[in-house]
Amino acid sequence: MTYPVDQILHLMKANGQFMLKLADITRGSSQEYAQIGTKAASEFANRFQTLQLGKVPSFDSEGAQQILSDMQKVREETLGQVRGVFEEWQGAWSQFVPADGQKQFADTVQGFFTPFLNKGEEAKPAPVKAGTTKAE
Repeated sequence: MTYPVDQILHLMKANGQFMLKLADITRGSSQEYAQIGTKAASEFANRFQTLQLGKVPSFDSEGAQQILSDMQKVREETLGQVRGVFEEWQGAWSQFVPADGQKQFADTVQGFFTPFLNKGEEAKPAPVKAGTTKAE
């Protein structure tokens, strides 16, 4: 049997590891995006090296397509890594919070925030039909 303090410490450790892994994923993907941006900028600048007065430089779509496909690849890899880390974090939480407890917690949180979220909707006046007055 574990004590509540042990559970809290375990969950705090899981949260800390989750944030560190997300930061590492962000750092890695940012570096890859910076490399792609450098490649794109140099390719774009190379187009203007042969620029002659009165002529439009030629732009081929192969370079742009390669850059976009590289960006898509990095995006998909990053999302896969984030999904894996999230599932690992969720697994750590599920050891101590049963599924019915998660539903109860979610319902409690939703019930707490619902009045604040719906506040703007309640403040809106009802629309007035054409040909009637507000008093009707």
